[in-house]
Amino acid sequence: MKKYPDSEEQKQTVNEPTATYGLDLNRLKVETVQSVMQIENPRIVQEIRDYALRLMQEEEEYDYRNAPCQFTVEELKEELRKSREESRLGLGISNEEMMRRKFLH
Repeated sequence: MKKYPDSEEQKQTVNEPTATYGLDLNRLKVETVQSVMQIENPRIVQEIRDYALRLMQEEEEYDYRNAPCQFTVEELKEELRKSREESRLGLGISNEEMMRRKFLH
């Protein structure tokens, strides 16, 4: 397997949608368009379009500078490295313990 060096020059911001959908975003778009193409009721298609436009407007107006969990790729790699190290040292808590704490409040 060929090894590719990490580039310090390129900074990329990873936000929730990218982390969630990643490279599957185009597939999701195609599936959505295919689903809409099956609809024969113009009122439903118009409502879908209006809703999508409204969501895009909200997205455009959202201030990502204050959004939580925005990391560059390098920062994300460092957070993952720290998490793995803490896990290796046994510094974390189990899922069971987290669930107990969650439901105590």
